[in-house]
Amino acid sequence: MKVIVKEQNLELVFEKDLVASNLDEQTKTIQNSLKENPDVKKVSLNFENVKELDSLGINLVIATYKEADEKKKDFYIFNTTTSIKNLFHLFKLHTYFEIS
Repeated sequence: MKVIVKEQNLELVFEKDLVASNLDEQTKTIQNSLKENPDVKKVSLNFENVKELDSLGINLVIATYKEADEKKKDFYIFNTTTSIKNLFHLFKLHTYFEIS
């Protein structure tokens, strides 16, 4: 995962699919990035390289959203495929955060 901090925005660029076999390292990177950048105002997840998303991947997204929300940070996801965007809509996650 690539971490970019720019103008009060923490952008997390996933370089692998969000499936069970890839989550341990990505979870640690997200947790460390949020801890190391307490002054950011926005947390954005860049899904440009994500083609697959399983239930554990959705749980990681929700946990990241909850942590950002608790710390009063804006949260959004961008560069999703149509199928992943539809999955987020199916679970009504678009009512909690922006997905594009």
